[in-house]
Amino acid sequence: MKATWSLLAVYENDQSREHAVRFCDELVSKFWNEVEFRIDWRALGELRPGSGNRDGPVTPPDLVVFAIGSGGEPPLETRVWAEEFLVRQPACEGAIVGLTPGSLNAGEVCLADLWLRKLAHRAGMDYLTGMPESILRSFPDSAECCQERATQVSDVLAAILSQQPPHRPRI
Repeated sequence: MKATWSLLAVYENDQSREHAVRFCDELVSKFWNEVEFRIDWRALGELRPGSGNRDGPVTPPDLVVFAIGSGGEPPLETRVWAEEFLVRQPACEGAIVGLTPGSLNAGEVCLADLWLRKLAHRAGMDYLTGMPESILRSFPDSAECCQERATQVSDVLAAILSQQPPHRPRI
């Protein structure tokens, strides 16, 4: 059974929306065997403080894609919304994807990249600037899964445990 992930795509203008559409199309194509996506589209200007629970999901989505074509910081209202909706929520796994001029041109740093990276850090989320290699979470969902994983001995662990410590002469 496929996992279902929620994705919020936030765009600055028509050009950045097209960039986000291409990214989301590629994401869905790459991971369609593993994940089903529910995608919600919002313009930067729609994101205002207090609108997180009224106009969107109650909890932050698994992925938040910010397509910011200008490279500048989003408007103050959007930044306040992001703090309220992503940072002040209970810790959640997920990622923020920054589609900015800095993510397109390696080595270029823009204000949007810096703001998004700091936002992801404060929210306890990963920060990506492109297509992820893998989408499935590596952390178990329950205490039972943790317990089961903790009792397994992998090949690497078995090799480590079977090694004898090196003999060291006493001085």
